[in-house]
Amino acid sequence: MSRLVEVFKELLDYTEYTSLIVFFALAGIVTTFLIFWFLRKYKQYKWAKYIPGLLLLIFGLFNLFMLDLSTEEFLKEKGMIWFITGTSVGIATLLFSLILGVISKEKKPKKPRKKKARRIEEKEVDA
Repeated sequence: MSRLVEVFKELLDYTEYTSLIVFFALAGIVTTFLIFWFLRKYKQYKWAKYIPGLLLLIFGLFNLFMLDLSTEEFLKEKGMIWFITGTSVGIATLLFSLILGVISKEKKPKKPRKKKARRIEEKEVDA
């Protein structure tokens, strides 16, 4: 167990922007849940819970297009960091919205099945 903790500490030394992604992900998920919570009784606004994820995805893609790839150090630019953060958090928030939609879906009552024996008896009576 202590070896596992050491490996995680070593990995955290190489990830400078992990906390940024975690904070954005938590903010996106909380925002999505609040929108879902406030609009859950209005059936026509089911799509509203996808807005935070779509905005973050658009933000990430916008930063990708604004990135200057002609320089050799484009990986050190902030645009690449915002692209990775925006798209990953946007996809995570969209998946969370989808999970909320599946969980909150109303279950339809199943129709009772007729037994095969009854069907056979009904066919014999009809004949």
